[in-house]
Amino acid sequence: MKILTRIFVFALTFFVVFIGQNSASDKANPPFAVTIEKTQNTPFGQMEDVRIYLDNSIDPGNAMGYYDFLIEFDPSVLSFNSADPGQLITDCGWEYFTYRHGASGNCGANACPSGKLRIVAIAETNNGNNHPDCFGETPGANGDLAILHFLVTNDYTIECQFVPIRFVWYDCGDNAISSVSGDSLFISSHVYDLNGDDLANPNSSFPTHYGANSSCDTLTVDGQPVPLR
Repeated sequence: MKILTRIFVFALTFFVVFIGQNSASDKANPPFAVTIEKTQNTPFGQMEDVRIYLDNSIDPGNAMGYYDFLIEFDPSVLSFNSADPGQLITDCGWEYFTYRHGASGNCGANACPSGKLRIVAIAETNNGNNHPDCFGETPGANGDLAILHFLVTNDYTIECQFVPIRFVWYDCGDNAISSVSGDSLFISSHVYDLNGDDLANPNSSFPTHYGANSSCDTLTVDGQPVPLR
C-alpha cells in the first residue's frame, strides 16, 4: 500500500437506489436513480461535503413531489454538521427542506441511534400562491437533492481507508419518493454498492441496508395504493 505524505486519503463509498415501478426493464430504465456521492483525498480534521443527487438522464420526464431519505454514517469517523438543499431543489423553488438526527430522527417508532440522518424535502406546501417552478423532471437533468456537511476525524489510523455513507431502512417509508400529486409512492427496487453489485433483498428484516422488504409490497394505509417498486 502506498502511503501518501501531506495528502491524506479518506474516501466515502456510495450506494445508489433505483426507485420506481417494478418491471423486467426497470434496472436498465428506472424512473429514478438516486446516488450518494463518493469523495476522496479528504484531509483529516476538515469539513467534507457529500452530495445526494438524482440521475434523471436515465429516464427523463419523471417528476417528483417529495423525498424522504434515511442515511447512515460512521460517527466515530464523521461528525454530521448540517445539510443544505441541493441545486435541483433550490433551482426548482421547492418550498420545504429539513433534516433530523439523533433523538428527533424518527427511525421507525424510535429515536435514531447515532450515525443516522433523515432528510426530507417537499416541492409544494399549503402556503397560498407560492408554487415550485419544476419537479426534477427536466429531460437530461442531473441535480443535487441535498448536500451533507461532515467534519472528518483527526485520527490518522484510518488513513487510506474507505468509510461508507449509505441508505438504511427502518420501515417502508424510508428512502421513498412520491409523485407530484401524492397519489403514488415509489420505493427501492435495486440497491447498488460501490462495486455495482445489487444488494437488494426483499427478505431482509428492518432495519436493513438492502432496501424495502417484501412487507412493503402489501402495505396499505387508509385504502391508499400499494407503494410502487
